[in-house]
Amino acid sequence: FSRTLHEGLRAALSDSPDGIFLRLGGRSFVTEDRGPQRVTSVAQALDVLSAPGDRAARMARRCILAGRPVWLFARAWRVIAPAQEFRLWIHQRRLVAASQHHHRHCFPGVVTRGHELAAAVEGFARRLCPRLHLGNVVADVWNHSSFEPACELIELNPAMSATGRALLGDGPFGGMPRALHLLHPDGGIALFELSG
Repeated sequence: FSRTLHEGLRAALSDSPDGIFLRLGGRSFVTEDRGPQRVTSVAQALDVLSAPGDRAARMARRCILAGRPVWLFARAWRVIAPAQEFRLWIHQRRLVAASQHHHRHCFPGVVTRGHELAAAVEGFARRLCPRLHLGNVVADVWNHSSFEPACELIELNPAMSATGRALLGDGPFGGMPRALHLLHPDGGIALFELSG
C-alpha cells in the first residue's frame, strides 16, 4: 500500500477519534459473513482493504476496466440501529420512494411511526435534492429523531441496477407508489404516502 494511502488513513483517523467506516467507491466492505467494521488504526484499515469481498472487488474491477480512479472513502463511525436506517430513491432530483434499508426484518415500532417517518424522510429529501449534482441517486439516511433535523445522510450513490431495491421489488422508477415502504408484522408491506 502506498505512503499516500497510509497518510490519508492517519488523517481520517485523526479527524474521527471514535473510528472510521471504509467504502470503496459505491461499495462497502460489508459481506454476508462480515458486518460493518469500526476501524481504529491504519493496520486495521489495511486488514479491511486486504480482506476478500466480492462487492468491493467488483467495484474496483469495474473502475479499472473503465479507466476510472478507484476512490476510498472514510466516514466517521456511527452505531446505527437497523430500525433507524432508510433508503431514499431520488429521480430527476425528486423523491419518488423510500423504504426501510434492512428490509428482511420487521420493526413494529417503525410501522407505528410510519406517517412521522414519511414526513421526516420527505423533509430531508426537500433539503437534499436542490444540492445534488446528479439527478438520479439513492440516499441512505439515519433517522435518529433525537434532534433536528431528524434525518442525517449516511451515504449517497448514483442510482444503478446494482443498487439494492429493499422493499421496492423491481424498483421505484417503474410506477411504484410514491410512499415510504415498511415491512408490516403480518408480512405485507405498509405504505405511507409521501406528500410533496
